[in-house]
Amino acid sequence: MLKMRSIMYIPGNRPEYISNIPNLKADVFMLDVEDSVPENEKQTARENIGEYLEYYSGYVRINGWSTGLTNQDLNYVVRKGLLGVCLTKCGEVGEVKELDTRLYAMESARGIDPGTIKVQLLIETAKAIMNVYRLALSSERVNSLVFGVVDYTTDMGIPLNQPNGVEYEYARQIVACAAIAANVIPVDSPYMKIKDTNGFVEDTKHSIALGYRGRLAIHPAQIELENEFYSPSKESVAWAREIVAAFEADGLNNKKAAISYKGEMIATAVYNNARKILKYNETFQ
Repeated sequence: MLKMRSIMYIPGNRPEYISNIPNLKADVFMLDVEDSVPENEKQTARENIGEYLEYYSGYVRINGWSTGLTNQDLNYVVRKGLLGVCLTKCGEVGEVKELDTRLYAMESARGIDPGTIKVQLLIETAKAIMNVYRLALSSERVNSLVFGVVDYTTDMGIPLNQPNGVEYEYARQIVACAAIAANVIPVDSPYMKIKDTNGFVEDTKHSIALGYRGRLAIHPAQIELENEFYSPSKESVAWAREIVAAFEADGLNNKKAAISYKGEMIATAVYNNARKILKYNETFQ
């Protein structure tokens, strides 16, 4: 399973940030040509990213179709070093299918195996929330959904209260749920208060409780914490191993759908959850 505990945004127009990538420990580096890049710097960002991808690999956050800039972005960044693109302002299934078609054409023309480049969808509008499950299933390239809280709260005209803003709780939950249902990775919004470590930890624990497997990072200081919190804890892995061993020894061997263990009823669903934890933990070995 692909790890996306930490996704570090790198503005494509800042070569000093790009050159620092080897010193960072994020699971994914997302070179950006969208919102972190001023309008008059986007071409510089495209050129810098294209040069980087000649030698290294990474993801790129591109401008959405409504901007009229998407094809320009793709023309520069689609090359063998490109692992995937993050499609922004995505609200309609047709937008994903258009990207899918465009990527197939460019892969074929540029000597890249068709279907190689993955797609991450940034879910950041009310329309996207209403369509999120269909969006997740709209292309086999889609490997993750990201909840974009900043643009979502702007679209809704509601406050961005972190940590744990109740105003966007429904949207935050539905993105994680849709991702799991579609068998793709749910990635949470960045925590915007860079110096608020306590708030970051609180909000991240809540994120994990909602089912998220990682989150965006907007500062290098957030990477280590994200990698720590979104990895399976030693306690959860130990619990899972204990449950699996007990259930298989008593339940499966004796044709039971549930067992009594340490004063608790362990049903098949609990056993399956424990197995899922262990399988996820294998990603980190």
